Amino acid sequence: MPRTRLLSFLLTTCLLLPTPIMATAVDGYGNAEIASMFPMKGTIERKGDMATMVVLFSYKRMKAGYVTNKSQPKAFYYNSSKATIAFDCKRKKSRIIGTVFFSDRSGLGNVVHEQDATGAWVDEHDRRPQESHFSIACEPPGGKKP
Repeated sequence: MPRTRLLSFLLTTCLLLPTPIMATAVDGYGNAEIASMFPMKGTIERKGDMATMVVLFSYKRMKAGYVTNKSQPKAFYYNSSKATIAFDCKRKKSRIIGTVFFSDRSGLGNVVHEQDATGAWVDEHDRRPQESHFSIACEPPGGKKP
């Protein structure tokens, strides 16, 4: 009987919480449930030890984003996003400097939101190899890796 009471208590507690309980996997760029990431090599711009590149993120299912302004919070829904990422090739760090959110997958459909928020620098050693686009963005045109 104690199991039944515990299960009943947990179920009641979850139903009464004001916010939903959700567990999602989040990658090194802070995006949950990514189906695929595509570094867009044609967008690479280099200046000294710095580089920028756009990375397309497509998601497994539609996601919701929220913007808070002075009047009311606004929700928007998206299936893909293109993040402009800055790379410090000398210090081996990266950060997101802007994101555009799209209604459809693969960066197609309508732009549903744009944000120019600059994120914190993240050490590339803290990312898993499959999440890092550092070597693509920072590789010199001659092909020698940093």
